[in-house]
Amino acid sequence: MGESRDGHREQPEWRSQQEESRRGGGLLSRFSARHSRARQSAGATPDDEWDDISWDDTWEGNWETGEWNAAWGATGNADAATGWATDAQGMPAAASAAATRRTAGGRDDDGRDDTLGMALNTLAQLGAVGAPLSRLARIRLLMRRRPAAAAMLAFFLLGFMLTCCAPAIPLLRLGYDAADAAYRVSVLQQMLAGDSAQLLNGDKLNQAQAQVDGLERDLYEINGAVGLVGAPIGALSPAARDDQLLVRIGFDLSAASDDSIQVARTVLTPLQGGALSASDTPALQPSDIQQARNLLADAQAHTLDALAAYHQIDQSALPSQFKPGSKYGKLLALLPLAPNIFAELKTLLDAAPGLLGIGQPAYYLVVAMDRTELRAGGGFQGNYGILEIKGGRQSKTPALSLGDVYPLDAAYALANPETPPAGSSCGHTTPEPPEYYWWWPVRCDPKYGWGLRDSNLSPDFPTNAQTAMQIVQDTPNQVPNGAHLAGEIAFTPVLIEDLLSLTGSITLKQYHVTVTPQNLEATIHYFQLVYPNQGERKQFTHLLSATLLARIKSLHSAQLKSVLTLVEHAILTKDLQIYLADPRAELILRQLGLASSVNTGGGDGFFVVDTNNGANKANIYITEQQTDLVTLLPNGGALHHLHISVTYNKQGTVYNLDTPFEDYSDIQRTYVPGDATLLGWSGFVPPNTFGASACGFSVQFSSPITDCAVDHLINGVTTNSDVAGRAMVMGSLLLMCGDETAYNQYNSRAELQQCDTTPMAHTQDIFLIWYTPHAYTRNADGHGIYSELIERQAGSVDTLAVYIATGAQTPTTVVSDPASYAALLQQAKLVYNHSLDTNTTITYAF
Repeated sequence: MGESRDGHREQPEWRSQQEESRRGGGLLSRFSARHSRARQSAGATPDDEWDDISWDDTWEGNWETGEWNAAWGATGNADAATGWATDAQGMPAAASAAATRRTAGGRDDDGRDDTLGMALNTLAQLGAVGAPLSRLARIRLLMRRRPAAAAMLAFFLLGFMLTCCAPAIPLLRLGYDAADAAYRVSVLQQMLAGDSAQLLNGDKLNQAQAQVDGLERDLYEINGAVGLVGAPIGALSPAARDDQLLVRIGFDLSAASDDSIQVARTVLTPLQGGALSASDTPALQPSDIQQARNLLADAQAHTLDALAAYHQIDQSALPSQFKPGSKYGKLLALLPLAPNIFAELKTLLDAAPGLLGIGQPAYYLVVAMDRTELRAGGGFQGNYGILEIKGGRQSKTPALSLGDVYPLDAAYALANPETPPAGSSCGHTTPEPPEYYWWWPVRCDPKYGWGLRDSNLSPDFPTNAQTAMQIVQDTPNQVPNGAHLAGEIAFTPVLIEDLLSLTGSITLKQYHVTVTPQNLEATIHYFQLVYPNQGERKQFTHLLSATLLARIKSLHSAQLKSVLTLVEHAILTKDLQIYLADPRAELILRQLGLASSVNTGGGDGFFVVDTNNGANKANIYITEQQTDLVTLLPNGGALHHLHISVTYNKQGTVYNLDTPFEDYSDIQRTYVPGDATLLGWSGFVPPNTFGASACGFSVQFSSPITDCAVDHLINGVTTNSDVAGRAMVMGSLLLMCGDETAYNQYNSRAELQQCDTTPMAHTQDIFLIWYTPHAYTRNADGHGIYSELIERQAGSVDTLAVYIATGAQTPTTVVSDPASYAALLQQAKLVYNHSLDTNTTITYAF
């Protein structure tokens, strides 16, 4: 085995013919066909069918151990390496001599008939898998040296023994193979323990490849031996038949693993460092993808054969360690999932050229979100860049750079003017957001209007990504050559903080500052919003991101593994969100739960989403507690009393440079199941708080807004959901940082002065009640299992508590104060209380 011209691993001969084995009736037929071809290629005739053509004798010398060799290797002149005499061509000497003496009539040159030798040869081929046929030639050579009578007797006795005991011969090797296979499995488990970062480690893949090759070879021999030994027994014993099938499954899966590792070596190893490894030389070519497709097809064929064997298993006859419910039984039960898994992998390989820029570059929109000005999708989008990928690597020219979003939005507004709707008093010509964002107040600002910075107003990241990508593509000179974007990558500062914890603090001498995980957000805000007259205000972010990327590129492989672990965690927490424009790849992300999309697949649960519409960074001082009281009703429904407690405790600046906003203004949406019935709510800002004529926001911007009016203001509560498949309640929150004696003091001069001198902590309590039908089922004994999914908003800092009540009666009207709600909780059991860091499923058995 070696490396081919293009650097890919060549297949061993025995390995490359396994497909023929499956089609041709099993291992024995594969060997017979293979040696028949070998004989014909050497010029033999069909009459030479039983000639002593040497079998593979290159399997690491494993046959030269144990009593087998001790018995037969003690006589004659043996080669020091193999234990058997060989000729100049490497053929065992006895076999070479016999072949030379043989005539076309099938007799040796000494005139003795070779019928017994041919019979022994036949029996040996039936009884030994992988054994060099030359050893039988050695037997014949030894016997010819004895007197004729003794030779005939010995032949008959040996023939009789072989006829009766041929199935037991492979077991001499079987014990070694089983022990070696177990050892290799343990080595693989140790090597690949941890996480998927191992897939990008070339040395690990090479080591794993060697172990899988050895394991596959062991199971190949065991499979052949068990198939021969168990054939007659399996017809009578279901347990023996199951043993045969289990070995066959093991061999198939080891072969599939071998192919899969080669897929990883072909596709993933060149991507080590991925987009971080800036280069103008592609790491992958179209031929690599084609080779990976071929390997994957072979792996799929092996796995389907294993699945066919699995369906033939008698579950009741399995050994205890393989019975349903056991550790290995659970693994076996996963086999029926294999076809879907291979279909997904094939889909990814088909989409890979477009995703990885193989053949032509792929471009991704990269967006940094500021969670201190929270948006539904994670935060205000103040910085963006275009990432170019060629052959799986980031292009050096142009390199990824994060810049200010405002010039982009201004260019977008100029390139995409809109005609005001009939009857509008606005008069502006800037773009407006989609109609389902009718409530967004900053829509008539004549300076920018709608743009990338505010485009993530949906809790569904794919929706946000499609909107943002369209804005960028509709803006001139953003994507090279006017190409379509392949996707979007958005992240919050939490990901950068975690990376800084790994890489170490970064000192930027130009700004005389050292950036740490602890001061990251405050430092960014200072240099973007406070530090005066230092050129382009987002230059600090650009320099920081470029320095961080350079630091990550310099990490050694062990640290790179930690980077990938951080990335995996960030995807789960939604501090990193990825959208792929190719619908095939995006569907797989959704199926894996990695798309940051809103769940619309049914089941019980809820999703609280906050959107800061106050044009400040107040969320840095916001904490939110979500408490769900679930009463399981006898009819299988669930009655929810949800308490959302939002606290604003201003302790410093909120960077309200262009507005007088220091209070926290929030549009809050709570999504419940699509089949749920909303029964009531309380605690939102009362209607007409701001007054229809004032519009609530017109005095808060440097440029006057002339067309926001009541139509563009959350003035009360609405249940018109903007997510298909989910019901929704949307209302306003308002938490002042000064005296809150009345909402009409919002933004009053006295209240603003108090915010600056002696800010006060305030809490607003929202209460919702809804009923979800068919939330659980009871067993015949009255017990059951209830579960609900609570989704996490990207960029939020929330805590979740869940109480379950099964026998108590709870009111079907909304609760309106914390004390009454606390009384209800006394009847329930606390089953969960933790920070809401990821989408969380609560399961309760009763």
